[in-house]
Amino acid sequence: MEDASKKIAVIDELSIQIYDEDHTMLNPLRWVISNNWVGDAVEFCGYTIPHPSERISHLNVQLEDRNAQSPKNVLKKVYEGLECIEVIAAKLLESIKEVEGSI
Repeated sequence: MEDASKKIAVIDELSIQIYDEDHTMLNPLRWVISNNWVGDAVEFCGYTIPHPSERISHLNVQLEDRNAQSPKNVLKKVYEGLECIEVIAAKLLESIKEVEGSI
């Protein structure tokens, strides 16, 4: 398993840099965070992949409460978003198993 400290780097109070991920992971993460499924309310969440050959992406999270905006809270939102994706995936797997059992 990769060293997590090499996977994510804080850029500033709004942005983090994520290595070796693409639209497959970032689009669902952006969607979950943008829809405020967990935690503090988010005003904006988006990502860019400056150049596909570099395998680096930038995820920006802007909270509605400007006083709460910090690298720590951005990382918290990403963590919460990933947990939410994990729950969605687990429910989907459970549904697939139920359907497989009825075939």
